[in-house]
Amino acid sequence: MQDYKTRPGSKGRKPLSRGPPPRFQRRKDSLPPGFKPLAPTPPRASRLRTMCQALGGVRPRLGVLAFAGVLLWLGAGLVSGGVALWSGPLEQVILTGNTTLAPGEVIRAGGLGGGLSLGSVDPYQVAGRIAAHPRVRRADVRRLFPGRLRIRIEERSPELRVLTGDGRIALVDAENVVLSLAPQEGPLPGNLRALPLVTGLTARAVPSTVLGDPGLARARGAMAALLELAYPIGARTVVDGGHPFLLHLRLPEDRLVVIPYDRLEPALRTYQALVEGEPALLEGVQVVDFGALDAAGGGRLLLRRGDR
Repeated sequence: MQDYKTRPGSKGRKPLSRGPPPRFQRRKDSLPPGFKPLAPTPPRASRLRTMCQALGGVRPRLGVLAFAGVLLWLGAGLVSGGVALWSGPLEQVILTGNTTLAPGEVIRAGGLGGGLSLGSVDPYQVAGRIAAHPRVRRADVRRLFPGRLRIRIEERSPELRVLTGDGRIALVDAENVVLSLAPQEGPLPGNLRALPLVTGLTARAVPSTVLGDPGLARARGAMAALLELAYPIGARTVVDGGHPFLLHLRLPEDRLVVIPYDRLEPALRTYQALVEGEPALLEGVQVVDFGALDAAGGGRLLLRRGDR
C-alpha cells in the first residue's frame, strides 16, 4: 500500500532524503585563533600597472611647478619693468593749445626742468602751477610712459585795454581777469593796440586776478549795446565808466557821446539814426549829449562843437 499518490512528472516523484548536516563541519577558510590571513600576492602585471600609475601622478605635479615658475618669472619681469618706467627720466614734453605763450614759458611755469624722473612729476601740481599763469585759463597734464609728459592748455585772450588809476594799461579778458600790466606809453603789439580802451577806473589791477570795478561793468554794458547795433568798435573806441550815472563814449569818428547809463540802448539807437539819416546835422559836432533823454527815447538833444 502506497502513502503517496503517484503522479507523472517531477511532482510525482518522491523526494530524496538527505541526511542531517554533520554536527561539526570545518570551513575551508577558517584559521586557528590568533592568525591573520595574508594579503593575496598581486600578479606581475598588476605591479607594473601600479608603478605606471605612480609615475603618472608625478607628471601633473611637475607641470604645476613649471607653470608656477613661469608665472613668478613673468611677475618679476613686470615688477622690474614697472619700476624702470616709473624711475625713468622725463625725456619729452608734448605741449598743445598755446598760441601766444612760448613753450619754454609754460614749462617754467609748471616747474619742470632737467633731471626729473617721470614718477616724481605730480600732474595735478604741475597743472595747478601752469593754471596760475595770467594767460592760462585751464591746464591738463598727464604722464605718458615711457618718459613723456603731455600738457594741454587753454589760453586767455585779451578783449579790452583798461587804464588803471596808477596810469598803467591792463589787458583783461572776457572774465575781467588781468592778463598783464604795461606803462601807458609803453609799446604794445599792433593787435593789442586795436582793442577798445576803458578809462575812469580807480581799482588797483593785479595780474591773474579779477578787476572788480563798477566802471568796468558799465563799460561792458556799453560795449555790448554797440555790438548789438553792429556799430564798429576799434582802437579809437574809448569808454569812460568813472561816472556813476553817465557814460562818456569816444567813438571811432572822434566824437564824444554822453549817455545816461539807464537810457543806454535808446540813446545809441537815436544816435545811430542821426549818423545814418542826418549826417549833415552832425557835421563839425564834437559832443552829442543825451543827458536830457527820457526813457522812451525822446527829449532834448544837445550838440556842441567843442569838447566841453
